[in-house]
Amino acid sequence: MYIAVLNLEPQYINNAIEKIRRYHQGRGDIVEDYVPLFTAQYDKVYCSSIFSYTPKEHLFIDERWECGGTGFDVEKKLSPCIETIKLNMNLGWTQRGCNNNCKFCVVPKKEGKAHPVGDIYDIWDGKSKTITLYDNNILQLPEHFYKISEQIYKEDLEVDWNQGLDIRLVDDDIAKTLSKIPHAAYHFAFDHPNMAEIITEKVEILKKYGINRSMFYVLVGCKDSSDKTLEEDIEGALFRLNHLKKLKMNAYVMRYQKCYVDQPESFIGDKTRKIYIPLANWGSVPAALHSMEFYKDYLATHERGMPYWKNYKQLGLVS
Repeated sequence: MYIAVLNLEPQYINNAIEKIRRYHQGRGDIVEDYVPLFTAQYDKVYCSSIFSYTPKEHLFIDERWECGGTGFDVEKKLSPCIETIKLNMNLGWTQRGCNNNCKFCVVPKKEGKAHPVGDIYDIWDGKSKTITLYDNNILQLPEHFYKISEQIYKEDLEVDWNQGLDIRLVDDDIAKTLSKIPHAAYHFAFDHPNMAEIITEKVEILKKYGINRSMFYVLVGCKDSSDKTLEEDIEGALFRLNHLKKLKMNAYVMRYQKCYVDQPESFIGDKTRKIYIPLANWGSVPAALHSMEFYKDYLATHERGMPYWKNYKQLGLVS
């Protein structure tokens, strides 16, 4: 068979596409990256998209195409014979799913409750000194977390838990374990202003074990209650960013996009997109976040903030 695979977000390695590629190569099929010029010649085309907002209108999809990923269908899964393939590409999952059921997140709908799916030896190539784990909430599985941490420590690997760890579950034992592992900056999430007190408490635990600077994902643009306003969303984001600034933590501003029908609406659209651009530019750059105030310095004087002053003035947030 003549097989084509298409990753609609080529800036990211797509594990599903790579497993499909490996599966069909093992069967002796010809497998190549999709080339539109050869569309008529392909026996089958596999297409995967992570994001719902990635353009797809240009695709000429027919019965030969099989499309999956959150950008197409959050419930579609690979067949077991493909899903169980181990890629050993130094990035992947040892744990899937999450028990939290946050309104804005597709993980529970897509993957169910938190459960183990492997260990680092299913992901690591045995040579690299770094490994990236996409585990969605490994701290909900303490035994599995300690097992994976022990493997990382044993092999002297630097780990990046890229999807973040649940800051609410951090205690002394977990912080002590995290401090012993070679690691990139740990990632956590600060999704709501009402988490401020627990963020402060858990950051102090981390600092007690020498983890002095972490990065927090700050979600913006999610209309998670029917009466929430755009102004409240912006002020809530600024509150969280300034709180992290006081704690000497870094941030990454995540602009929310709705992925499937049951999720909350997004404040971010054609008319409001420019409100969130300077917020992300300021909050996600440590040098900007820690050296200047958003309204007073960034919007008023910074070359990347000033073009958006008028958008904030229209909202009445600046005068």
